[in-house]
Amino acid sequence: MADIGRKERLNAYKCMQSGMVGPAGPYRDMFEARFADLVGARHILATSNGTTALHLALLLMGAGPGDEVIVPSMTYVATANAIRHTGATPVFADVSPLTWCLDPNDVAARITPNTKGILPVHLYGNLADTEALEALAKAKGLWVIYDGAHAALSTLNGAGSGSFGRLCTYSFHLNKTITCGEGGAIAINDDALFERARRLRSHGMDYHTRHLLHEVGYNYRLSNLHCSILCAQLDHVADIRDSRDAVAAAYGAELAGTPGLQVQPVLAGQRRETWMYTVLCDEAAGAPPRDAIIAGLARLGVEARPFFPAIHRMAFHRPPKGQPRADLPVTDRLARDGFSLPTYNTMPPEHASQIARRLRQVLADPALRHGARDQSGVA
Repeated sequence: MADIGRKERLNAYKCMQSGMVGPAGPYRDMFEARFADLVGARHILATSNGTTALHLALLLMGAGPGDEVIVPSMTYVATANAIRHTGATPVFADVSPLTWCLDPNDVAARITPNTKGILPVHLYGNLADTEALEALAKAKGLWVIYDGAHAALSTLNGAGSGSFGRLCTYSFHLNKTITCGEGGAIAINDDALFERARRLRSHGMDYHTRHLLHEVGYNYRLSNLHCSILCAQLDHVADIRDSRDAVAAAYGAELAGTPGLQVQPVLAGQRRETWMYTVLCDEAAGAPPRDAIIAGLARLGVEARPFFPAIHRMAFHRPPKGQPRADLPVTDRLARDGFSLPTYNTMPPEHASQIARRLRQVLADPALRHGARDQSGVA
């Protein structure tokens, strides 16, 4: 549920009255500067959506045919698709049970002479182990791009999600914590990369001498109108963060110690953005299968969402002919047993408590212990 209030509507109205609704204007400049401060980045480049941000970031690092980019299989498919868009090959690695994000040890085992970079995902608001991944990349001569679509508000020891490494991408899709309906951004901590990114975003046009084209570029710009909405979102971003934290706290208080349920682990020193409140069921501890739980919640009027399907099992992301499919046991467990509970900016904590009680009711139902699993998306 998008949180579009009076300030967002007023900003959009002012923008439309000005006539500056296209891909440049004061709201875009204002948003890029303010969002850079929020996430701790040197520069922010607003883009048309999160996937174009990923594609642009990969192009900035030179990804192309013959290259391999290591990426988690436990993420939304857009992350891997963006790698394919460059002609490079995604190599799927497992995630850590301690973070549900890319496991640096598994990444190290999958590096080949064709590996050019690593694309970790800050999954469901949880920051990946940036210190270990950056150290590994430096030792192996690789670049790192972070996918921060779920983690715009996450911090580690006070450092924002855009402060780690050279590039981090974001999404402002309808279901994200900060939204304008559709949009994206790249955090860039390298001045030369930022200058080239501005050209690539706008057909290869030089930013300083308009209409002078230097290379084949793209139309990946975000409109001033969209940015007017994002600026209004930033006006109450602290309230958004606190509201979602209160929802997570309400869920946590009701579900603490519930047999057969494991909540997402969080690294020490991290303030995780509560993009969604995510949990795992454990049949060995007496919980019903995940899909039976989701069906049981639906009968009680609660819409829960399964985790992303594992990308390495999708037919269109099979490894090249003759190569085996990766063995990713933690990813497979998350894809099979993980689900997310309703979470949105204006959600009352009491609503979360009520949902948690209904979840406990479902978990205790002996009739659900042998429910079928949904295998959709798996090939």
